[in-house]
Amino acid sequence: MEESIPSGQSFWDAVETAENIEFVLTHPNGWEGAQQAQMRDAAIHAGLINDTPSSRARVHFVTEGEVCLQHIYSTEHPPERFSFLGELAFLHQ
Repeated sequence: MEESIPSGQSFWDAVETAENIEFVLTHPNGWEGAQQAQMRDAAIHAGLINDTPSSRARVHFVTEGEVCLQHIYSTEHPPERFSFLGELAFLHQ
């Protein structure tokens, strides 16, 4: 990031010192608590957050399937083509 975007270094410096940034990480469908804990530990080791309860609470997880559905819902198909039943989403032709 520091090298690939303009002002990358200053952006990264702001991220490293901010205590109000929420991080949303994606993971494969089927991953649960143990794998999410490993990813949260990786965020600590990478310097995204500190190892405190309040910092750990700023890391959130979403499955790749949920991200895919959100992308399709928000960019490729109008909302009226979807219907929902509980946690299931249906795309109508």
